[in-house]
Amino acid sequence: MRSSTLAAVAVLFALGLAEVASAQNLELSAQYWEMKPSGSLAIGKDGQPGTSADLGNDLGYKKDKLLGFDAALGDANRLVFSYLDMGLSANHVLTRDLDIDGTRYASGTDVRSTMDIDLMRLAYQMQNGVYGFRGGFLAGVEYIDFKAQARATSAGEAKESYDTILPIVGAKIHLGPPSLRVDISLAGSPWDIEGTRINFIDFEANLKASFKGLFAGIGYRNLSFKAENDSAPLKADVKFRGPQLLAGIMF
Repeated sequence: MRSSTLAAVAVLFALGLAEVASAQNLELSAQYWEMKPSGSLAIGKDGQPGTSADLGNDLGYKKDKLLGFDAALGDANRLVFSYLDMGLSANHVLTRDLDIDGTRYASGTDVRSTMDIDLMRLAYQMQNGVYGFRGGFLAGVEYIDFKAQARATSAGEAKESYDTILPIVGAKIHLGPPSLRVDISLAGSPWDIEGTRINFIDFEANLKASFKGLFAGIGYRNLSFKAENDSAPLKADVKFRGPQLLAGIMF
């Protein structure tokens, strides 16, 4: 799966560069995202399922602050790259027994857990329209690197990692004049191959103001991720959502 997908990335990248080479429009931006994780995660071992642990009630995850980065080259035809590093951690005294990756953590145990999720996207985006309204579609790939760990002095350490490359499709629309506009985007992928089932959805809505090549804005992001892997076994149904600030520069 990995080799064929990487080949598709190379073809997509080459086509994107060919389309946007004459445009020379470059946009760089950063996002400050204050998000709250929710949902559940179960990590098993040797075919035995783990306990489905609620991220908030069982593990103590709360709001966190993250940074993301985007780059886009082109105008009507754009090559888009984005990166988001989601490093989350929590300390919590368990109120029930949990089995994580074959390790049992008894009720009353003080557990430190971490989730480290890296998201990288490379996509081709085509957009067109009239003054005050532009829209189009995007197609590309999303690389997901997921690591989870739990640790307690009395019970030891449990951890699991998984990475994959997903094909994604989506759409984006811009409403309003360039100086003050609303951007709405939706991208995702259902994927079922080799014992792994993934449903990934990324939604954003932002209000952006621009002036002399600079822009800033405020918005909301909702990132949801459902995954099942038979070999671990691993089962995740998690959401990350909350407001964000963004700022950038256009050349």
